Amino acid sequence: MAAMVALLGCSHSDPIDRLMTQVPFEDVASYLCQPVDLTSNASPEQVVAALSRRGTFQDDRITSFKILEARRVHSRQKGAESVYYSAVLMESNLGRKIVLLQPSNTGWWYKIYDAK
Repeated sequence: MAAMVALLGCSHSDPIDRLMTQVPFEDVASYLCQPVDLTSNASPEQVVAALSRRGTFQDDRITSFKILEARRVHSRQKGAESVYYSAVLMESNLGRKIVLLQPSNTGWWYKIYDAK
């Protein structure tokens, strides 16, 4: 029984997967976001590099980082269509962060989360 409880408690051990269980329940973004001016076929690594070059990470006190993983993910609320993102897990001077990216007609939308 203890082994079963331990196994059940281990689900969603991946920080990106854990974040994606929360994203569908967020309110509409109420923060200012200046989109990254790259084409929709830019790689997640290119978008993160552009964020770094323009000083976005320094605004959040991130002075150094290393990309650990980048992959396509989606969120879905019951009865709604999936919303697709690129998720970038990175190690920074402030700990692990996840940058969610999504192309739009004005550039790339992004939001930075603490990885939990």
